[in-house]
This record gives sequence, C-alpha cells and structure tokens, in this order.
Amino acid sequence: MMDFFAHGFSIFMGPVLANVPFVLISIFGIYYSVKRLALTSKQLIKLLALLSLPSFGVWTSIASKEAVAVFYLGIILGFVIDLIKNNPKKNLCLKL
Repeated sequence: MMDFFAHGFSIFMGPVLANVPFVLISIFGIYYSVKRLALTSKQLIKLLALLSLPSFGVWTSIASKEAVAVFYLGIILGFVIDLIKNNPKKNLCLKL
C-alpha cells in the first residue's frame, strides 16, 4: 500500500514533494489529539518541542507507514481524550 501511494505521489509531485501528503496527515494526527488537551501555553511548548525531536519528526515526515500510524493513533487518542473528559459524543456519520 505504501509503495503504491508513495510511487503515485512521486510520479505527479516529484521524489521530494511526494512526502508532503504524509507530512500533512501526521501533523493533523498530532494536532487532533493535542487540540483536545487543555494545556497551558508553557505545557504546549514543551509538548511540541518533544514532538519536534528528530527521533519522532524524521520518522513521521517521510512516506512511510509511521506517518499513517501517527495519523490514526492521533485520531484514536483524540477520541480517548474526549471519553475521559466526558465530552458529548459527536455524530460522526456522514449524511448523504
């Protein structure tokens, strides 16, 4: 699956820009879960600094299964945070 998507993006966008969609989905996964936390600005800066370290940032910014895993785990963590905080359930069904 990763070869299919990465190769398809590299044909249309070039070998370097093919990583951009994977960077965007990993950033959205992180954003989704961090947005649900009630952090102060100091805590947010510390968390984002930790997530910007090369051991995390390099592996989630290339076309790989890690970028997709960060996206899915961020979404799941966001739902878990909502459950812990007793936020009302959101209607996730698509209305056609």
